[in-house]
Amino acid sequence: KVLSPAKKTSHSGNPWASVLLSWFLVQLVLFSGKLNTIASIVTIFFLLVYAAVDLACLALEWASAPNFRPTFRYFTWHTCALGIVGCAVMMFLINAIYASASIAFMLLLLLLIHYLSPTSSWGYISQALIFHQV
Repeated sequence: KVLSPAKKTSHSGNPWASVLLSWFLVQLVLFSGKLNTIASIVTIFFLLVYAAVDLACLALEWASAPNFRPTFRYFTWHTCALGIVGCAVMMFLINAIYASASIAFMLLLLLLIHYLSPTSSWGYISQALIFHQV
């Protein structure tokens, strides 16, 4: 209900209200005057997302998923692990408090997704890892 005005579009379907609302929210953040703080938070979340992608690639590599065929010439599970460790180190070097809070926020989101999402017929990476060990 709060974001219902953002659904307004022009006759051609352009979401002009959403664009204006987004612009206004970005301006509020920028006018706060703490651009260095904002930059470090954005960087930490970027590194967290990159580490999550590396973790997903590592899990798929260890599970020997048949549909996972990376084309990167130097791809190994070592590069995935190095990427995860490198992202984590850089996150904590930038700001340990923000890094800890972002990891806690990510874990909270993962728990919410795990418990509130509908069941999937595609299978799970944990099932693939157990199957691979057997």
